[in-house]
This record gives sequence, C-alpha cells and structure tokens, in this order.
Amino acid sequence: MASKEWLAQQSLEIMKKKWIEKKLASEMPEHDKNKKAKEHELSEEKRAKLEEEFAKLIKDNTVPIEDPEKAFQLYFERPEQLIEIFTSLEEQNLMLIQKNQGLLKEIEDKRASYKLTKAHIEKRYDELYENEQRLTEKTKEEEKRVSEQISIQESKEDEDIAKSFVEFKTMVLMI
Repeated sequence: MASKEWLAQQSLEIMKKKWIEKKLASEMPEHDKNKKAKEHELSEEKRAKLEEEFAKLIKDNTVPIEDPEKAFQLYFERPEQLIEIFTSLEEQNLMLIQKNQGLLKEIEDKRASYKLTKAHIEKRYDELYENEQRLTEKTKEEEKRVSEQISIQESKEDEDIAKSFVEFKTMVLMI
C-alpha cells in the first residue's frame, strides 16, 4: 500500500512540474519561446504562487490526475529483472577481477625477470671490471718489464760502444 501512495505522490510531483513548465511557457514573451521553460528564471515567490494554484486546481478536480502507474513507469517490470542485472554485473566483475589478477601475475613475472636480468648484468659487469683491472695490472707489469729490458739493452749497447771505443782508441794508439 505504501508503494502505491509513493507512486501517487511521485506522479503528482511530475504532473506539478509539467504543469508549472507549461504555465511558464505560456507566460513567456514571444522572443523567449525558443528557450526551455526550465531555463526561465523562477523566483521563490512565483514558484510558491504556481504551486498554490496547482494545489487548488487539484483540490477542485479541474486538473485531470493521471493514473499513477501510467504517469510514473517502473524500471523493473518483473522481480527477476533485478536479479538478472545483478548476476550480469557480478559476472562482469568476476571477469574483470580475473583479468586484473592475470595482469598482476604478469607484472610480478616481469619484475622477477627484470631482477634476474639485472643481477646477471651486474655480475657480468663485475667480472668485466675485474678482468679490466687484471689486464691493466698485467699491462703495467709488461711495460715495466719492457722498460727494464730496454734499459738493460741500452746499458749493454753503451758498454759495447764503450768497449768498441776503448778498442778503437787502443788501435789508434798502436798505430
């Protein structure tokens, strides 16, 4: 019973709104007819006056009241419709949740792969850095050895030159 009263009240509100809009549209100046009645500014005083006038017409039965069930259509015609809509939405949500879980798993896999790749690259970098340090040390050792060999060679050449010079001097002195 309460739902029928509510429907009647809603129907009455809709009728009042439509009646006020029609009344305002009929009172609008000719150049404003293109505008919607909703856009026409309505003062509180004017609204109250129109609502009183509508209430009086309803009381006097001069405005025909529509059947509440026709004036205010229900969205659901069968009780099963709401369950069907909820079931459909629940299925959609389940699919979205599963898709989201799949994406989260994929993200976790990519992160793990990234961490492994990063660790491998860092390990390889460390190995290459160590190899570079060893090669640098070996290069320095070889340069030192070569410079020692050059200096030994130079000192031998200096000795040979000195010997040759002494021999040459002795030869020259003998002559």
